[in-house]
Amino acid sequence: NGQRIGERKSDEPQFDPAYITGISDGAEIGFKYFECKDLSAVKITVRGYADGEFLVLNEWDGEPLGSIPVEFTNVWEDYTAEVKIPDGTQAVYFKYKGSGTADLLSFELI
Repeated sequence: NGQRIGERKSDEPQFDPAYITGISDGAEIGFKYFECKDLSAVKITVRGYADGEFLVLNEWDGEPLGSIPVEFTNVWEDYTAEVKIPDGTQAVYFKYKGSGTADLLSFELI
């Protein structure tokens, strides 16, 4: 019928997507578990009055694998950075360092 995946029908109610809000300096967010293979980047979709970076880790108290700089924006923006995630079953953690607060809509392991 020509409808794309995820597209709403005209008679369906409109809902805002779920997201994590109020992320401030030092906040940590974790997701378990992903089967990783040949990943070289991470993309996040964020908004908010935040100026800093999201550190990407695969252990809660481990060393960062990389960081994704973010800037002030009141609309959803995609930010991508090269981050080498080891092959195998991994957790993914984000730790925000910076000023202001951000909202996280999604992330993608690339």
